[in-house]
Amino acid sequence: MTHAHTLRDAVAAVGDADGAMRFVTWFTTRWTRPPARGDEFGPEEIAAAEQRLGLRLPGALARLYERVGRHEPTNRQDRLLSPDRLVTDDGVLVFRVENQHW
Repeated sequence: MTHAHTLRDAVAAVGDADGAMRFVTWFTTRWTRPPARGDEFGPEEIAAAEQRLGLRLPGALARLYERVGRHEPTNRQDRLLSPDRLVTDDGVLVFRVENQHW
């Protein structure tokens, strides 16, 4: 993804979960700040959420938490819930809330 020069190029390069993480890294580096130590949620926090919910988090979501969870760059609009605040609603995993919910 280092060759992507425009947002259009970066989005076009997303084809799977790994591509999505490359996009997040590209986006945060250019539009906010790169992920830093301390931004991530640890595997124990993710495992605790999975245990509490009785399900495994989707791989891409778990990687997002492990990589940029506390610095998730779109939190100004709709908040990414921390692993300890994840819930299910009618069998659907709720991991974001609309900004007016707060």
